[in-house]
Amino acid sequence: MDQYRVLDLVGKGSFGVVRKIQRRSDGRILVWKELNYGSMSDKEKQLVVSEVNILRELRHPHILRYYDRIIDKPTTKLFVITEYCEGGDLGKLIKRYRAKAGRIDEQRIWKYFAQIIMALSACHRRKEKGTLKPILHRDIKPANVFLDRHGNVKMGDFGLARELSSQSKFARTNVGTPYYMSPEQTNGLKYDERSDIWAVGCVLYELAALRPPFQARNQVALAMKINAGKFDRIPMSYSDDLHRAIRWMLHINLKNRPRVEECQSIPQVKAFYASQKQQTAAKNDVQKGTSVKTSTSTTALVAREKKVADKEMELCRREKKLNESIEKIKMEDKLLKEKESNLKRLEQKLLRLQTDLTLRETRLETAEMEMRLKQRTASVTSNTISTAKNGTNYLSKNSNYSNKMDGNKWASSKPFDNKTNIMNYQGYNITSETTKLTEL
Repeated sequence: MDQYRVLDLVGKGSFGVVRKIQRRSDGRILVWKELNYGSMSDKEKQLVVSEVNILRELRHPHILRYYDRIIDKPTTKLFVITEYCEGGDLGKLIKRYRAKAGRIDEQRIWKYFAQIIMALSACHRRKEKGTLKPILHRDIKPANVFLDRHGNVKMGDFGLARELSSQSKFARTNVGTPYYMSPEQTNGLKYDERSDIWAVGCVLYELAALRPPFQARNQVALAMKINAGKFDRIPMSYSDDLHRAIRWMLHINLKNRPRVEECQSIPQVKAFYASQKQQTAAKNDVQKGTSVKTSTSTTALVAREKKVADKEMELCRREKKLNESIEKIKMEDKLLKEKESNLKRLEQKLLRLQTDLTLRETRLETAEMEMRLKQRTASVTSNTISTAKNGTNYLSKNSNYSNKMDGNKWASSKPFDNKTNIMNYQGYNITSETTKLTEL
């Protein structure tokens, strides 16, 4: 562990975590795949061991190079160290072109195809002590085809790969990614290395059409489409030769599908191999110090590939920066939404409080009005009773006066005026209509 320095996170998934590291001894940039084998089942552990063993044995320019493995028992983690592919993978390349509605150059597709076939040839025609022991990849898909800094293919992720003995020509296990599985795999039938060829055909189709040849909402419907073997033609901007090569690899009958040798015989693939040999010879001559005249077409092709590779690297850097900006914007947007949600809850709470306050004020005003009404009613009743009592007292007093009149105790000789119907006694003027007072 001390031999390496961790630099950055490359990616993560169900398989584990991939980090970019630097080897301290020479400063070389590598990656390690971090796997927690403590939580794995026996089958998953076997897959990891299989991948490590296969990567350690396979040495090819277009197969991801294995460097080392580290087992950390205290943390039950396994670190598989391989070369670093700066160009990402074909899955990201397809996604990038689909996002901008672009088109991948046909020559690049032929190049990727030729290099994938070269890698598969090393697997399918592998020999051990003179005996043929082919290895099936069984999970070829765009995400498992990596690109180095020069845009060259590096086949990786051999976790589902399987070694076949020279006697056993067919495998039975149903593994792989559903979109790229062959008809014989979906049906649980025997299959051989031509199932890998089917997956390569699916990858080429997706590079041209920017989508898989077979798509469905569920695995049953997908299996039906794969078994039917019907798919749309790739865009008309691509040649018939490319379309025919894809149709050949996507033949539903395994026996009619090409092997790696037949794929290598396709004219465009042969032309690429020839140019590769010329470039290799030119590089060797330069290293030896000899001057070699290369053809104009070869020079132009090398310059073009270098330009494309540089452009790819620049796009990868820009994509990484853009993804970081998008993540930052997403975080800010999430925080803003949380603040808006909190503000909305506070506004709702304030509205409820205002409504409660209005109800309380209304109730208070109603209670005050009822209180004033009761007070006014009580005052009127009290005044009425007081008036009635005064009238009764007054009549009682008049009765006494009447008795006095009968006793001849009037102060005036004419106590009663017939004209005015008023009795005068000691300054009081009393009307004869005393009954009105009683009514009041």
